[in-house]
Amino acid sequence: MLCDFTKKTRLVSSIHIMPAAPPDPTPRNMSADILREHQSIRFRNRTTLLQDSLSSPSPPNTGAPPRLPRPNQPLPPHWQGPLRERNSVWLECLQAAGWNNFYPGEVRTRLDYTRLISFYDPSYTSLLAAREGVPRDRHRLQNISREDSEMAVRQLHADLLRVDKTASGIDWGALARTVTDRYADRLFLLNSTLAITNVQETNATAVAVATRRHLLVMLTPYLVYGVLPDASSMPLGGQNGSWVDPITFHCKSSLTSRISHVSLTRSERLIKGATEGVLDRICSSLTGMWVDAFGVGSVSEYHAVELVDKWRMEIERLILWLDWPMWHICRPGCPDEVREVLRFL
Repeated sequence: MLCDFTKKTRLVSSIHIMPAAPPDPTPRNMSADILREHQSIRFRNRTTLLQDSLSSPSPPNTGAPPRLPRPNQPLPPHWQGPLRERNSVWLECLQAAGWNNFYPGEVRTRLDYTRLISFYDPSYTSLLAAREGVPRDRHRLQNISREDSEMAVRQLHADLLRVDKTASGIDWGALARTVTDRYADRLFLLNSTLAITNVQETNATAVAVATRRHLLVMLTPYLVYGVLPDASSMPLGGQNGSWVDPITFHCKSSLTSRISHVSLTRSERLIKGATEGVLDRICSSLTGMWVDAFGVGSVSEYHAVELVDKWRMEIERLILWLDWPMWHICRPGCPDEVREVLRFL
């Protein structure tokens, strides 16, 4: 964090740019305001959730003067034509803020993963029970114990003062990206394949076979030769799914098995454990489905309906648990002509 901008920074430019048009004093009744209204609704909902979740009193009034609105700037001499609409400025601010939402993200900031503090660290036991069954956007630190809070401060202090070179040199950001690259699109495609409103009215066997094909693609690097159910379990994998344990093991350990804890800092051990936890959840779900999908091509339509319903719920639970940001987009997106219209509303 840069606290003093007089050090290590140099002013490159400071120019006086043209302002936006002043706000329209007359009320507007246009369908173009629907986007602004949607954002207002989202903000009100978020504010309500925040007020519901916080039990501490409001911070005291510091006596600071209220912020005054910026006065409208006069037009320069000989200016022609209208100024830029304020709604256009507002919408472009949202778009500019979203430029770094996806990989590689904000490249001008380099995170030091070897000095990471995360309140999802399971060693902070006081927060585990408070988050149970609570949506992620309502997780708060208000229930942290004094012991856990003091431990976090001690860990942060020790990490910031550490001068030794005990870090492993592993690019943990790239490792996390490898996991999402490998599974994000494929899990979304699998979920789309299984997302059928009424599977009884479709060819459930065809959906089940397509699901088997998707699973085969994702599990191919880990399908150990000869790891198959015994003959008594055919055509499906059988109720005893232990035969897929070697597949699950290689799936969840392939990225981290050769990383020794000895060469890792406390923060790196936390990231390694989190990565392994995510892979364990993904691979356990996929191999559990593979047990049922192994011989699905020869099952009855009635059984296929049951399997598709079962798999759909499993993938929905997995995607909800992962909650990766690349899935938080509109599908399908707005056509280009609609985006161009919204840009100038």
